[in-house]
Amino acid sequence: MKRILFLVLFLFTFTLSSCSLLGVSYSDFEEQSLNSYYQSETISNNRYVLYYYDSSDEASKEIQKEILKFFKDFELLDFYLLDTSTLELEVSNFGLYSEPVIYIISSNRVYEEYKGITAISEFIVEYSNIEFDYDLFEAQHISSYEEILAIENESYILYYYLDSCPHCIASKPYMLPWAFTKSAEDIYFMEGSTVPNADQKPTELIILNSGTPILVLMSNGKFANEFYSGKKDVLNYIDEVGDGDIIAKELLLDYDEFDEFSIDYFDTLTISDNLHFEYFYSPYCSHCEAIKQELLLFLDGLVNIDFYLIDTSTADGVSKISSFRGTPSLFIVNDNEVVAEYVGSLDIPNFIENYINGEIDLSIYE
Repeated sequence: MKRILFLVLFLFTFTLSSCSLLGVSYSDFEEQSLNSYYQSETISNNRYVLYYYDSSDEASKEIQKEILKFFKDFELLDFYLLDTSTLELEVSNFGLYSEPVIYIISSNRVYEEYKGITAISEFIVEYSNIEFDYDLFEAQHISSYEEILAIENESYILYYYLDSCPHCIASKPYMLPWAFTKSAEDIYFMEGSTVPNADQKPTELIILNSGTPILVLMSNGKFANEFYSGKKDVLNYIDEVGDGDIIAKELLLDYDEFDEFSIDYFDTLTISDNLHFEYFYSPYCSHCEAIKQELLLFLDGLVNIDFYLIDTSTADGVSKISSFRGTPSLFIVNDNEVVAEYVGSLDIPNFIENYINGEIDLSIYE
């Protein structure tokens, strides 16, 4: 009787686990499922996997089980899915296609492409067997000092190491998986023993004499006055940045740099006949912090449009804007009325991108 009971329980457990595996569906990836090309292609500045499929297409159906099973256990990169059958009126910036496709996105551009069932199967095999070694970053290796100084990028990292350095070896299992999550344009590697005239470092890179490994922040070919030397400091830095953007600290903006545009009382808030922005935030709001640099850089570059910042954690009174519910919120106000509002850490960056690209015209209010 016990043997029969054990057999029944075993078969029941096996059936449940098998059904769970075979039953993986798109609904299991709601957090990763997006609803527009724009959102899919601009959602992160990091490296990520983007899967475009057509739920009504036979090729997408054929590869569905294999790709979803892969995504179920995939943790190396963030990944997102988009059912293109619902987007007949939208066009992808990455071009037209008639079959499922996997993109590896880096700096909002296609870095790798796997189009069609065969290519996607190859992607699954390749990304299921990644080994973190410096060879994986071959395209990001710099072989001369001149190359690193010629890079045009507001913020990027030079990671200087030696293959034989014990501290470099000890840092490797942590540094490389983290570097893999970052856009290829944001991190460059240099193996010191292979650099021609290695002892003749230019002034901007004298800091490389501080030992290995060393992680140096650069900005458009200039040393950004920030570096991390030795295993402990390097690992502390990558823990601090995590999945955030790579930005040299000297380039970071803070709210106190906009004091002349800050309002302390809701009652004095300028809801007037002039066109202006009103941004509501809190320093304790994680979503505000996530878009802080992008938002402040946007405001810093505004021309001929007023703006005001309201720290809701310290402001006295009650907001005059009846639709205000929480932070972050960006309102466009004209002639004493809110004419547009953007709420949250997705809508506000989307607005900024559209505005910068000339897709939003505020001249109609002038």
